Amino acid sequence: MKKIITSLLALLGLAACSQQVYDNTYEVDSFTTPNGKTIRIHALVHSSMRIEYDGKEIQIDPVTKLGEKTMDYASMPKADYIFITHGHHDHLDTAADTEDIPEMAELKDIDIAFLPCNQPYTMTVDQLLKAARMVKPKVLFPYHYGQTDVSSISSQLEADGIEVRIRHYE
Repeated sequence: MKKIITSLLALLGLAACSQQVYDNTYEVDSFTTPNGKTIRIHALVHSSMRIEYDGKEIQIDPVTKLGEKTMDYASMPKADYIFITHGHHDHLDTAADTEDIPEMAELKDIDIAFLPCNQPYTMTVDQLLKAARMVKPKVLFPYHYGQTDVSSISSQLEADGIEVRIRHYE
């Protein structure tokens, strides 16, 4: 699923980027496609996001409660599509978790990548750095990072020309 979404975003050929806060709760990153359309990615929590594009709303991996955080989906517009990449959020999930596998080097022209970073379930920070260097996205969103300290990722990928955006994807 992540490959599909990553490929979709890469195909859109995203250009200008910005970030704003949505209702003082959810961060929203906006990207402009070459045809002038805007795509907005709402950072909800963990690996949950909401994507707006061309009049459509897509929810990726929606959760209603994660730890002490509760999502208020009722206050958001109804999604046109819902993608669930995990079976449950009980850490028995594997569909959206990955490691720095060699096949990542085959991905080309990626504008935006979402890479998980949270041991023992996903990659370590070092594995995420290796994966990011293989994929070479223009923008990287670490996600599903739980209590992992991802604050150093930006400075470690700066020389690689990868913009890192830390959002509420813990």
